[in-house]
Amino acid sequence: MIVAILLGLAYVLSGREGTGAQASFSLLIGTALGIIFERARFCFFCIFRDAIEDRNTTPILSVLSAIAVGSVGYAILFGQFLPDTSTEYFPPNAHIGPVSWVLAVAGLVFGIGMALSGACISGHLYRLGQGYLRAIPALIGTLIGFVLAFLTWNWLYLRAVADAPTIWLPHYIGYTGSLILTLAVLLGIAIFAIRKGTASEPIRTA
Repeated sequence: MIVAILLGLAYVLSGREGTGAQASFSLLIGTALGIIFERARFCFFCIFRDAIEDRNTTPILSVLSAIAVGSVGYAILFGQFLPDTSTEYFPPNAHIGPVSWVLAVAGLVFGIGMALSGACISGHLYRLGQGYLRAIPALIGTLIGFVLAFLTWNWLYLRAVADAPTIWLPHYIGYTGSLILTLAVLLGIAIFAIRKGTASEPIRTA
């Protein structure tokens, strides 16, 4: 019934002028992702926790597969719309940003938050739909964190991010080279995960 209502709402939105088609498409994509997350119980924190605590590394392969598929799509799309990567300045449409210690600290804090709450944001969202009330304070904490990040971002960006190095692999080795390097790294991580994971026996012996 819920899926039927969402499909009907997407149909209604598609008939509106302006951004109706975009809103309809976003609703359909969000619905599909929500169903996939809920049925697959896909949670980034749970995946890495199981790999570290139980040495069950099989779910990590799903993350690596998603990154690999996204990398291929990235190379195809950017190769079509931004074919020239050798210029001195990066294409503005590529949205290549600098990387600094601020982002590393933010990622660490975010990881600590996931460990304390017991799941990632996607995990809390689908669990909330299942009646898991402990997801409510976790999501409230997430909103507070986003507000704090929004209020401090300009200050942090001007002092620690703006002048940080900006690295874009296609600029140095092209789209083909960057894709090959990315897939090679992902393959190496997958082989390591399969060999070290005690719960990956069916995959390792296949």
